[in-house]
Amino acid sequence: MLYPIKFARKAPHRKAPSPNRSSYRKRMKEQLSKNVRDKYLEDLERLKNLPPIDTMRQAVEHAFAILKAIHKKYAGTTEPLPAAVQAMANACMVACIWLDMFGGRKMEWERMLADLISVMLSSELDFVMVRDHKTSRTYGTIAKWFTPGTRAAAACYMDFPRPASVKTFLVPAHGTAGSVDIPSSLRTFGLNFLPPGCTLPTVNLMRKFFHKALLSLTKEEEGLKKV
Repeated sequence: MLYPIKFARKAPHRKAPSPNRSSYRKRMKEQLSKNVRDKYLEDLERLKNLPPIDTMRQAVEHAFAILKAIHKKYAGTTEPLPAAVQAMANACMVACIWLDMFGGRKMEWERMLADLISVMLSSELDFVMVRDHKTSRTYGTIAKWFTPGTRAAAACYMDFPRPASVKTFLVPAHGTAGSVDIPSSLRTFGLNFLPPGCTLPTVNLMRKFFHKALLSLTKEEEGLKKV
């Protein structure tokens, strides 16, 4: 009985990458590394030029004082806050979140539900559990810890009148907006309440600020024990 003979297929011929193509990839890789390095050095300079911690602390106290003043005038009313007042309330609340605690990424707060904050306040907790965030597939649900001052500011903010249609914690100043523009709110606060000439805090810069402080704190064993 004759069996069919199996012949090995000839491997396809692969052309060696041309010198020009290899050179292009090398230049792109070098440029990418340079861009990353330049961005790191730029951020390092901007971090050095942030307002002193005591100045930012005073700014947060000022923000809380404004929130309490808005609360005194508008708490108990049924109509939503005037747009300008709501915009200022947002700027102050956002400042508390990013200058007084580790705010993280803006998306987490743009989508933060008011119900989560309500549960935290009613349960006398100092954190909320967040499922909807950028790295949820990797890390799952994460906790957002509130400092006592920011927790008090959130309680004040939650007591403001708000449209029934708004389910998020932060209320847009204008009904046509889908969410609060957090970078703009933080910049508004910085322009009005931080010293001129310094680097204005941004969401990404403050995240790097806290990361840098945590890294510095945990370099030594004693610092790690404190954490």
